Amino acid sequence: NDCVPSSASPSPHCTHHRGCGVKSSTHNRFHCHPLHKCLLGSAVIIIALGTGKSAEENQQRCVNVALEHGWSTCYDSIRHPSFKPFGSRSLRRYKFVPRCVGGGRGEEDAKGEEAPFTGTDRSESAKNNSGPWGTRYLNSDDDVWQFNGWDDVPLPEEYQRNFSKKVANDLSYLNGFPEDQRQLRTEEARKLSSQHWNRFYRQSEERFFKDRKWILKDFPEIDPQVFRASRARRGGRHLMNLEGEDRVDTGGEREKEDDGDEGDYSDLHRIFEMGCGAGSTLIPILKGIRSEKLRYYGCDLSEAAVASVQRRVTEIGEEDRVKVFVHNVSSPDVVPFSEGVDIVIMIFVLSAMGYDEINAAIANAYRLLRPGGMVLLRDYAEGDLTQFRFKPDRCLDQNLYIRGDGTRAYFLNQESLRCLMLGHGFEEVQNKVIRMLRTNRKQRKLMHRVMLQGKYVKPR
Repeated sequence: NDCVPSSASPSPHCTHHRGCGVKSSTHNRFHCHPLHKCLLGSAVIIIALGTGKSAEENQQRCVNVALEHGWSTCYDSIRHPSFKPFGSRSLRRYKFVPRCVGGGRGEEDAKGEEAPFTGTDRSESAKNNSGPWGTRYLNSDDDVWQFNGWDDVPLPEEYQRNFSKKVANDLSYLNGFPEDQRQLRTEEARKLSSQHWNRFYRQSEERFFKDRKWILKDFPEIDPQVFRASRARRGGRHLMNLEGEDRVDTGGEREKEDDGDEGDYSDLHRIFEMGCGAGSTLIPILKGIRSEKLRYYGCDLSEAAVASVQRRVTEIGEEDRVKVFVHNVSSPDVVPFSEGVDIVIMIFVLSAMGYDEINAAIANAYRLLRPGGMVLLRDYAEGDLTQFRFKPDRCLDQNLYIRGDGTRAYFLNQESLRCLMLGHGFEEVQNKVIRMLRTNRKQRKLMHRVMLQGKYVKPR
């Protein structure tokens, strides 16, 4: 209790370390609240008295206490040289946050997609407590250049004003052309889409998009056991998470389903990934889930991408659990499997199509899902830096742009995504905006990334 000001009100979920029953090799040196007892999303400030050893060793000992109880450090230690109540020994402040099972958002590749955090900070403190993505929150007194990115950073008012002007300029430029000419340009981009993606994957293969190692953290429902437990417990009700957002109750514990809920759901767990690319989502899932009941179907309109996935699947010896094929997700053509699927995955896929194609792809997802099945998606959102960077002559339609390589980029917002999904009969479980602030410390640039993450259920 020595480390908590008397005026502070401890969380009701906290008890003192000495009473929590957890053994710690550093218990006699550091007196702190048991970090594992605190609310998820909260933070603990520890004021630690140096022991006379080096500052690095003192810091590491304090960090070890947090790690021992399942917490992560996300804030550099701050020395208080002017406050020395114990002679020459000064105090240091440390900030800890819990490891969030749903974090895992990290660095972006050249196309702006996410991949795991690589920890490139060079400072001494960052080597010891860089902190994972999903736990870095920028406060007013933080140094924005301390890390290469921050979570849940609202868009500044100036950024929003400039973005509104940018969109208005894009539409003004677009309206300068006759309607039939605009439609012809948009239709041509749609017809040539497969050719452009084929050329892209022939040139880059699987090197361009990094494997999305965060996929099972942000979408635990992919795991057969978690999915079936959540399906059995959900029973038509949605729970609220700590941020006040609807979510599926995954329960945490891997409990078996009720005997009365077996039916057709006691057999294989089938996943269909729309737009599998070179396997950056598929491969981490196969490596993370070893269940023999898992069957993974994937499709892409690029033959080169499908060939790359088949090669990677063969390399890890997973041919028996995987079937990939060339297919346009917006096409009504029959897919080469007759069974309904439990999960449909769409990661950075809808943004590669126009609005009508997005509508058709969602309709196909609904048709292929079993009752009670889920759609899991993540994609670029309106206001993302990628959209901000497009020049007016790249605009094909509202929120639809064409890149220099001929591929397209569409930017949804929360309401448009909600209308699309609910319009096809889905029930909304999650529809949230992911806002990340990326920093280029060499050029001193701030980059705002905005994405959507959605989870939708097909009613029983």
